[in-house]
Amino acid sequence: MRVIITMALLLSLEGCASQTVRVYENTGERQCEGGGVTLTENAAKLTSAGIDVIDSKCGIQTGVAVMAVCGGSTVNIHTHEIKAHDLDRAEELGFENIIALVSKESGTGYAFKQCPDA
Repeated sequence: MRVIITMALLLSLEGCASQTVRVYENTGERQCEGGGVTLTENAAKLTSAGIDVIDSKCGIQTGVAVMAVCGGSTVNIHTHEIKAHDLDRAEELGFENIIALVSKESGTGYAFKQCPDA
């Protein structure tokens, strides 16, 4: 009986360890100027801090308006799937949980898009 309980406990803990979360950070590019960092450079910010990046995608914030002005920010974001237990460390690096972008009340969210050629 102890073996069964121990196995069940270990399997449940492994399930928690394998949960993931998607984080994002603005690309840093500016209207009319470009710039910013690539998806690979942005992922390296996480990996250099010891955070495994499972998947990375380019995206945009939806349902928000930005003033069209040269030098102004854009809605372009880099997103990365990481293990949930690394979320606090990622937030310390400036990333946010992508769930923060989603609001049914205000109609905001995000969408994935093809990354620009580097």
